[in-house]
Amino acid sequence: MALTPEAVLEKTFTQTQFRRGYDEREVDDFLDEVVAELRRLVGENDSVRGQLNECREGRGLPPVDHVGSEQSTEEVRQLTARTAELEQLAAGYQARISELEGANSELQGKHEKLQGSYADLEAKASAVAAAGTGSGGGGGEAQAPVDDTRLADIEAD
Repeated sequence: MALTPEAVLEKTFTQTQFRRGYDEREVDDFLDEVVAELRRLVGENDSVRGQLNECREGRGLPPVDHVGSEQSTEEVRQLTARTAELEQLAAGYQARISELEGANSELQGKHEKLQGSYADLEAKASAVAAAGTGSGGGGGEAQAPVDDTRLADIEAD
């Protein structure tokens, strides 16, 4: 239970059997001071909360409500647990992103190699076509020998 000015005012003490105890006037005076200080602190807290909410409102954030300490503690616990859960998910996603970036780099390397092979094959095809039309004698039947090792490299990729 939170200590409020009203709780201090309503507090009662039991009397002892063998002695009278403290001077009731001194206890009451002290309790009046405690109540006054608690009221001042609660008012100051409300004022600061109001300033905070004005600031949050100016930044588009939701206001901070006055909640009991038990509810606030439970909310903090839930938010802390959810934050830890989200951080764990983020770490997993980051690891997966790293894996995918590595695979992407590997695929880009293979793609560049295939583009080079394709360019080589186009050049050879152009050379074969030029040789076939340039000789004039066989009606384009001449063929360049097939480079089996290069073909095997391409198929392996």
